[in-house]
Amino acid sequence: MSRINSIQQAIIQLDGGEYQKLMDAYLYKKFKYTNIEPLGSHTGTNKVTKGTPDSYVKLDNGKYILIMYGTVESVSYDKIEKDIKSCFDKKKLNIDRDKIEEIICCYTSTNIHVEQKEKLLNMIEGVKIRLIGIGEVSHDLLTRYPTIASDFLSIPIDTEQIFEIDDFIDRYDKNKMNASINMELLHRESEIESLIDKIEKNKVVLLCGKSGVGKTRLALEITRLYRDKHNAYVFCIKNNGQMLYNDLKYYLSDPGEYLLFIDDANQTTQLEHVLDYVITPPKGITVKTIMTVRDYAKDRVKQVIYNKAIPKEEEIGVLNDDIIKEILSKNLGIKNNQYLDQIARISKGNARLAVLAGRIALKNGLLSIYNSVDIFRHYYGAIIEKEFFDRKKFIAAFVITLLGPFEYQSNEIVIKILRNNGINEDEFYELCYELNNSEIIDLYMDKAVKISDQSMGDYLLYYVLIEKKYVILADVIKDLFEKYRRKLIYSLNTIIGLFNNKECLNYIENQVNNVWNTIEDDNEKFEYVKTFHTINEEKSLAYIKSKIDKMEKEDILIDNFDLKERKNNNSIKSEVVKVLGGFKYSKNYELVLELIIYYFNKKPSEIFDFYILFSDRLGYDQNSFDFQYKKQLLNVEYLWKDSNKGINVNLTILLLNIIENYIGFEFHRTESHSIRTVNFITINLCMCEGLEKLRKTIWSILGELYNHEKYKNIINKILLKYNPYSKNEEQINLIYKMDFKYIKENILSQIISPNFTQCKVLKHFENVSQRLNVSEDNILGKYKENEEFLIYNTLVKSHKIGEDWSDEEEARKENIYKMVKDFERDDFNKLFNLCKGILNKNEDIETWEIQSGITLLFDGIKENSSKYITAIESYLEYDTPFCNYIGNKVDVLIKFIGIQETKKIILSYEYKQKNSWIYEFLFCIPIEERTITCANLLRSTFEDEVKKEQPVIPNIKSIALYKDIDENIVYDLATKLLTINSSQKAYAIEAFLRHRLDEEYIDMLLSIFKKDISILENLYIDVFESHIDYKGNLFISLVANNVEFLKKIMKRIISSNNKYYHIDKFEKLWEQENYDELVKISFDTIISSKEGIHLWICQKDIENIFMTSKNTSIVIEDRKVEWIKGYIKMSYDNSDYLNLIFQVVMSTLRDHTVEFILYFLNINKNIEIFKEIKLFPTMTSWSGSQVPLIEKEIIFLNELIDSMSGIEYIEHKSYLKELILNKEKYKQQVLVREYLEDRDLS
Repeated sequence: MSRINSIQQAIIQLDGGEYQKLMDAYLYKKFKYTNIEPLGSHTGTNKVTKGTPDSYVKLDNGKYILIMYGTVESVSYDKIEKDIKSCFDKKKLNIDRDKIEEIICCYTSTNIHVEQKEKLLNMIEGVKIRLIGIGEVSHDLLTRYPTIASDFLSIPIDTEQIFEIDDFIDRYDKNKMNASINMELLHRESEIESLIDKIEKNKVVLLCGKSGVGKTRLALEITRLYRDKHNAYVFCIKNNGQMLYNDLKYYLSDPGEYLLFIDDANQTTQLEHVLDYVITPPKGITVKTIMTVRDYAKDRVKQVIYNKAIPKEEEIGVLNDDIIKEILSKNLGIKNNQYLDQIARISKGNARLAVLAGRIALKNGLLSIYNSVDIFRHYYGAIIEKEFFDRKKFIAAFVITLLGPFEYQSNEIVIKILRNNGINEDEFYELCYELNNSEIIDLYMDKAVKISDQSMGDYLLYYVLIEKKYVILADVIKDLFEKYRRKLIYSLNTIIGLFNNKECLNYIENQVNNVWNTIEDDNEKFEYVKTFHTINEEKSLAYIKSKIDKMEKEDILIDNFDLKERKNNNSIKSEVVKVLGGFKYSKNYELVLELIIYYFNKKPSEIFDFYILFSDRLGYDQNSFDFQYKKQLLNVEYLWKDSNKGINVNLTILLLNIIENYIGFEFHRTESHSIRTVNFITINLCMCEGLEKLRKTIWSILGELYNHEKYKNIINKILLKYNPYSKNEEQINLIYKMDFKYIKENILSQIISPNFTQCKVLKHFENVSQRLNVSEDNILGKYKENEEFLIYNTLVKSHKIGEDWSDEEEARKENIYKMVKDFERDDFNKLFNLCKGILNKNEDIETWEIQSGITLLFDGIKENSSKYITAIESYLEYDTPFCNYIGNKVDVLIKFIGIQETKKIILSYEYKQKNSWIYEFLFCIPIEERTITCANLLRSTFEDEVKKEQPVIPNIKSIALYKDIDENIVYDLATKLLTINSSQKAYAIEAFLRHRLDEEYIDMLLSIFKKDISILENLYIDVFESHIDYKGNLFISLVANNVEFLKKIMKRIISSNNKYYHIDKFEKLWEQENYDELVKISFDTIISSKEGIHLWICQKDIENIFMTSKNTSIVIEDRKVEWIKGYIKMSYDNSDYLNLIFQVVMSTLRDHTVEFILYFLNINKNIEIFKEIKLFPTMTSWSGSQVPLIEKEIIFLNELIDSMSGIEYIEHKSYLKELILNKEKYKQQVLVREYLEDRDLS
């Protein structure tokens, strides 16, 4: 029986009162009524009361909606008509007619004809009549309101994990183990605004925070607001351990926007299924999700999410005492200050704990809420007394909480813990069934188990391990440390976070230390140090020192300041350094710093790790301001002291790199706790006494080191990179003014006659001061005393933020022209020598700014022939620094002095780019002036250039300017190009051929190389991997000219590392009239190239021939289909060739797979051959869950069965049915496996 039929049958079987209660609930949902008043049933019973109407709704306008339910039996038209008329019978309902806005008649009959329905709808003029039949109700219960079907008809439509907002709240609050969330949300306005913005801009949002801070309540508020603002469907997910996949398909079926709220994402089974719908929803559907997750579980959840999407986070903190008191007062009515103070004290900002405490206090008095343990004890006490009647049941539930989910019949660690505590496997299985029946745990597919309620699980951890000590913690540590370390740490964090008292902490520390003391293996000791160093700092530091003691001291001198190759890499390689980074807020921090420096002095080669340690792990964080930047000050002070004021070069280089980082203003941190799990944090510095002390110390250190020539240039670089930037402009100004005071005092005051680099520093700070509107100090103007720098500054005039770029560029042109208008040869020499020197220093330079400045210089004097010629000669003499736009310069020269004089100037000097100038000169010569001498010069220049390791090669289009004078010049130079041995050969040929490959250009190439087309073919083959012919125009022209070329190029494609790039070339083959021949050549070439090897090796290469895209035309796709059918026909009795082509089809023409299989069967119905054909790809991949993939395979097999008809296919259908059964069986195995894979989310 279908579910629709089941619902209809269940409705018909209801008695009158049950039916009316069902329909009241239905109308509440359907029409969003808030005030249905039932008249037709006794309150608190299912007995029916006679009256008219059965129920009613009073509207805001004072009118009424009357509701008539009739009877459950098959109601006739006459009965419905009678019910409607009764609403206007003054004996039954004494109300004015104009007070009735609408009458709703619900009926279960299926015998109301169309004409009867129309008559009923128009029966009363001025009053709307709405008829709701059993068909509409049953469909709505199935598709929209499954909770009503479950509650009133006991028909489960789904797994009862997905709810609308109100249903979610009802279910949540019905669980006696939860604190109510049906309360007013207070003082979360900023979080609400931020979360709405993040959901609007992102697909996945994580709402993180400590247990009990109100994540679920806040998320529900967000879903309501988002639903109302965007008219979105909202569903809330509360996992109960069952599979979500089918429910998601069921609920997310109508087009539109959906917002999914997942509560306790780390407890959600098969979270990947939800993410699949978020990232790749069905057509016409968009899905976003907000998830709550406890702070110490978020990294494992994020690791799963990062496989699909980049989540945005919102961290919500605990509430202050006043807000906690307001929550208690407004929601629970607690006004007694003694109660409020006590609850605020023990809840420590935890809203859930506060509400639980409030309810317990109201019931049992103030003494019942002495601490958090008392709250949990009172809250769960009754459940424990009822359900946990012996120690074994406690231990069973504890183990499930500790390690769930797990396959309860095969987990060796579980069995070991149970046996050690006197529980055998059979007893455990029985206990699992009992706990499942009591809804304490979830039993999934009779194979896997996990705790149902996270909060109760938290208390069980404490109760069994700490309070009763039914299980010894030391034993648990021993059993879990190697394979289940994350689970162990999660459980200890939970206990410490919720039940934080001195006795509990001491017990945990003692148990950890007891186990630690028994470890003898050194590697295992180190693992304990990495895991538990915060529990026993002294023991950990002693162990680390012993490891450092055993290291050999390196004799290395670090002379390279810039660690840029690793500065963008946040990972630390050294495991010891990683551990030391975990002591930032240690009580032994200064001892840790000594140990770090001791380690560095032994292993300076690991400087990158130490840089990351100090700049990231021990650098600025969200707590730095609260601690007055004391940690960073200690870092600098200890490094400076041990550097012995610069004598220890290695330590000084490390310190300078760290200082470069510390003098920033805004910092972006990534906190990574596991693979692919990263938190992004932005930290802005704020002015305070501690920050001034830190920065004063830093600038004093730099000032002292500035006296050392060894460090002066390094400090200049640091100063040039100094860039005050932050979103808080007020703080930038405050910090910069303070910085500049100490920079001037310690560094700038030492600059008497500034050299070029020092001038750049002074100018840089002048620009910064101007940008921040800080009054400039006279000391900054010293750069104006350096003539060379003034010339440089004129050329590179930097753009000021907020100024109009075009106006600034005009001013720059004017300044450059003013500078050079009176220049003589010596002045130009000085300018270009300066540029050459800057280039040769190979420092951080403004290459483009200098290039464009030189271009503006030549543009500014191009009307003055003598000055222009003088400048060019000087420029060539000094090796054309920052050269570009050579052709423009040559053009101007020819205009001024003619071809011969221009040639004379270009050839008179020796400079690196001389051949480039010669090329440009030869290509600028007018056609009537070109001679054989010019052609010979082009040949000789080309031949000279190809001898170089990095040759500069002109393109064919330019060389072809001389083919009328020298017929073979292009051909000969191409041949020469093929013979070079440079590693840059491909690059040189690419430059030679590069041009827009249109029809005209290709015709020119074919004409030039018509005597020996193999030259052009070989050029093309040598440059095959480049992107000069990505559309395949030249490729197809060469194939059309010589079909044998296709065989040669196919061999290159087969060996290519970038096969996908050549797909467009194959599309060109399909466009030709002789496509059948060309595709066969390509196909056969691939097969023959793998001769003697398994055919499947050819698959990937062959797939490129048949690949389709959204741009593939219907004609081309049809040609591919017909070609494949021809191949199937030819290979109908060879399973190897058939498997090859079907595997190709599944990757390229998947939608035609059934068509091809049926085509084959029409030719060959041999069942044995059919069984040898692989009906699915031999290699598959998926992200998230494998279940959707398996279901698609099952759908495909069913489609194939349905496509076969006739007795000749009986065996084939039987075989396919067997495959389906195996797939279904495998799906169940995968479901359990994926359920168990969720164990690491906590």
